[in-house]
Amino acid sequence: MNVKKKTLIYITHSYPYGMGLAWKTNELEVFKQYFESIIVVPYYTHDLNVSVPQIDGIHYWKPILSKSVLDSSPFEKIFGVFFSKKILIFLKEGWQNKVFLSLEKFKIWLLSSFKIEKISSNPSFKKLLKQYHHSDCVYYSYWGRELIEALIFEKIIDKVPIFSRFHGYDLYPERQKANYLPYQRKILERIRGAFPCSDDGKNRLMSLFPAISVDYFTARLGTLSKGLSPVHQGNALHIVSCSSLIPLKRVHLIAKALRFTTLEINWTHIGDGVERNAIQIIIDNYADNELVKVKLLGKIPADEIPKLYANQSFDLFINASEYEGVPVSIMEALAAGIPVLAPSVGGIAELVDDKVGFLMEKDIDETDVRQMIEKFYYLSISKKLALKKSAFEKYMSMSNANTNAHILVKYILNVI
Repeated sequence: MNVKKKTLIYITHSYPYGMGLAWKTNELEVFKQYFESIIVVPYYTHDLNVSVPQIDGIHYWKPILSKSVLDSSPFEKIFGVFFSKKILIFLKEGWQNKVFLSLEKFKIWLLSSFKIEKISSNPSFKKLLKQYHHSDCVYYSYWGRELIEALIFEKIIDKVPIFSRFHGYDLYPERQKANYLPYQRKILERIRGAFPCSDDGKNRLMSLFPAISVDYFTARLGTLSKGLSPVHQGNALHIVSCSSLIPLKRVHLIAKALRFTTLEINWTHIGDGVERNAIQIIIDNYADNELVKVKLLGKIPADEIPKLYANQSFDLFINASEYEGVPVSIMEALAAGIPVLAPSVGGIAELVDDKVGFLMEKDIDETDVRQMIEKFYYLSISKKLALKKSAFEKYMSMSNANTNAHILVKYILNVI
């Protein structure tokens, strides 16, 4: 088979958010070597006036929706679903999952069904399918929700192979209200290959749907190293964290853990969100502890983070999330040779062990975090350097984006 004759339709989330992320850009650069043409299709747009760097030789389709379905009124959703040509499909999903017995389930089902209706009736989506429904096409979705929820019901591409990654919010039902992910079974029954980003995710899908014979393959994400974080001199421990400031990420545990420490610590956090003010209040109470210095950098461009790590000294990366898939933030830390402290949730344990840092239990509090920070602080210099070396080795063996992208695209081409 001459793979260069294949056309890849690369489905992503939104424009401009997520379009220019470094790991997706690298994946596209690799995929370009194997396909004659690639069409990138965003689900919807936040703002078309914001430009995103584009890759030469790749075509970028106009976003399917001009706004998120979340902006639609309850009346629009109800009318759109119950007067849709796909109403029988929607009702079957609802009946099988007993959504009419739970208000939360019903709202989730209604939103997802409305999303399918809006996508499938969109002229740009219809044009896409009409143009790319031939045997030399391959559909690949970066997420296991959004556009793929509509794709699986389109008869015009019945014989076209569809593949999808799965991460966290699109994989684990327990992370959603009412423990429900609409159309997940239908997606897995239709697609040719399911690509969770961790073994934990793969095992979870297989346990949820043991009778479905889709090809499961752990398709690890990755990042590209911009260099190792320099080893610093002095007594202060330099820690860094990187995440949205939202309840799920539990960054407040780091803030509370440092308030009463007796160690000299410099903490840098990258990311912003609704909890910023609450975390700032905790930090303001550090006034009586001059040993701790904090920098809340806010949100910075994704491609700047590896450069920051390579240019500044960081001893320890901390993740305190309640749920995760396999965080790119941890991969970026490993790529800079920064040891990691993180809870054993999702696929984190596949990256973090006692050779590269410390694992914590899922149900932690600020005391647990402080004790683990202190444990790391008192390690010998030789042990810290050994962790640093092993962190980079773990990156090279599991999280090198270039290597992982080649592995994935070869798997796809082998399946088709």
